[in-house]
Amino acid sequence: MQGLQVLTSLIATVSAVLQTDMGTLTWQGKPVASLLDGLGVHLESLIDAQQREDWLTVADIVEFDIEPALRACRPLLEALSASGVCH
Repeated sequence: MQGLQVLTSLIATVSAVLQTDMGTLTWQGKPVASLLDGLGVHLESLIDAQQREDWLTVADIVEFDIEPALRACRPLLEALSASGVCH
């Protein structure tokens, strides 16, 4: 959980350092913000399931929601790392 919080903070920091508005940035025809928003929704669900101690749901969210969302963000993160620009 802390690792995912660090990831979202890192993305915000990269955006600030590159002086890039993630709201206007696109990646493969999709707004970057929508990728990150999707991850945020899954994180909220994960926190809710964790607070309810619903460990089966926690496992499902990690496997079926968060992992694919992180995989979808990987090319974006690699592009930001390599060039600082990806339109």
